[in-house]
Amino acid sequence: MALQGTLKDFSVADIFQLIGQQGKSGSLFVVAGDQETHVVFDKGSVVLARFIKSHEDLRLGNMLLRAGIITKNQLETAFEEHRRVMKSLGDVLLGNNFISQETLSEFLNLQTREVLFRIIQWKSGIYRFKTEEFHYNKQIIHPISTDYLLMDGFRQLDEWPAIIEELGSLEAVFDLTAKGRETVAFLMQQEASGSKTGFEDEMDAAFVEFAEESADTTANKNSSSTALQESEKSVLKLIDGQHPVAWIIDHSRLGQFETCKSLLSLKKGKLVQEVTDFQPSAVQSSYRDSLAPRFSLKDLILHGIFYLALLTTVAALIFHMRPDIMGAHAKTTLPGVATVIPQEFVKDYRVRIFFRRLRTALELYRVENTSYPNNIESLVKEGLLSHRDWKKITREQFHYLKSLETISVFASPY
Repeated sequence: MALQGTLKDFSVADIFQLIGQQGKSGSLFVVAGDQETHVVFDKGSVVLARFIKSHEDLRLGNMLLRAGIITKNQLETAFEEHRRVMKSLGDVLLGNNFISQETLSEFLNLQTREVLFRIIQWKSGIYRFKTEEFHYNKQIIHPISTDYLLMDGFRQLDEWPAIIEELGSLEAVFDLTAKGRETVAFLMQQEASGSKTGFEDEMDAAFVEFAEESADTTANKNSSSTALQESEKSVLKLIDGQHPVAWIIDHSRLGQFETCKSLLSLKKGKLVQEVTDFQPSAVQSSYRDSLAPRFSLKDLILHGIFYLALLTTVAALIFHMRPDIMGAHAKTTLPGVATVIPQEFVKDYRVRIFFRRLRTALELYRVENTSYPNNIESLVKEGLLSHRDWKKITREQFHYLKSLETISVFASPY
C-alpha cells in the first residue's frame, strides 16, 4: 500500500483512520515546513511517534532529563554511544541502567501521545506512508488504537483553549492553599502507611467540599465519586510555590494537557492558588530558558481565532436546519457529499470519527473508480470500510442515496 499526498487532500486524522481501518503496518512521514514526524504503525495501531526535526522538547532524552530521571552527563554519555553503535537512545539508556524498563515504556507512550496531539492540528504539509514490518520490543512498547488516539486528540483540541485561558501561562507559579496542604498531608500519610484501609472514608469526606465547590457542579453532583482523580493527586503533590507550570508538566509524567487540566481542577476546588507576586530565582529562570518552545498564550489565541473562524464557517455551510426535519436532524452539505445526522450524534466523538472515516472511504473510492459507489457495500468489498462499520451502518439504519452530483447518507433519529 503506497499512500502519499498533501494534507489539503487528506488531514492527519483521515490518514490515521485509513491506516487503522485497513490494519496496515509501516511508517508514516508527515512534513510541514521545517517540521517532520515519523509515526510507526503495527496492524493499524500506533507503535510510536517522534519528531525528526524541531520540537526538541519532545525528544525522549530531553523529556527524561527535564523530568529529573537522568542527569545531563548520563544523557550525553548515552547519546555518544547511541551515535557510535547505532542503537536507539532508549535501548542505550536501558542498557546502561540509567532508566528502568517501566520508565522507558511510560515515556515512549507519553512521547507518542504528545507528538500526535501536535500534528493532528497541522493543516498543510505533505505525507508519505510506506508499508513495511517494524520490529520492536513488545514488553516495552504497547501499540495504541488509532480510534482511541483520535478521540482523545479531538477531546483535547476541544478543551485546551479554555484550560490555557484559565491558567494564563505555562510560566505561572501556583502554591497550596490551607485546604491543599491539609489534603497533601492526608495523601502523604496514606502513602507512608502503605495501605488505604481506614483512610478511604476520611479521604472521601475531605474531598466532598472540593467536589461541591468545583466549577463543574452539575457533573460533580451526578458523579458517584467525590475523590480526587489520580492525575490530580500527582499534580497536587508537585505544587510548591516555587516552580512554574512547565516544570510540573515535565515532572508529572502526564503530558501537557492532562497536567494543566488537573491543575485547573485543583484551582477551581481551591486547593491551589496562583502566586501573583512571585519573583523567580536565577535557577528557576535558567530552567525556563532551557525549555524548548511550547504553546505560548499568543499562539493559542491566534490558533483559537483561526479555528473559531473555521468552525463558524464550516457550521454555517454544514449544519443547516431543514424545515421539514427541524429539531430532529442536522444536515451537513459538503462538496460531493451530503450527510444528515441526528443532533444526538453531533457531540459524540466516536460518531464524528466514523463519519470522517466514511467520507474518506467514499473519496478514495471516487479517486480509484472516477465515481462514487452505487451502494455502501461496495466500500466493504474494496476493503475501504470494515465489516464492523458496515454493521454499525445497518444497526443505526443509515440510508445511502446517490444522485448525479452528490451522495447523501441519512441517519434515522433514535
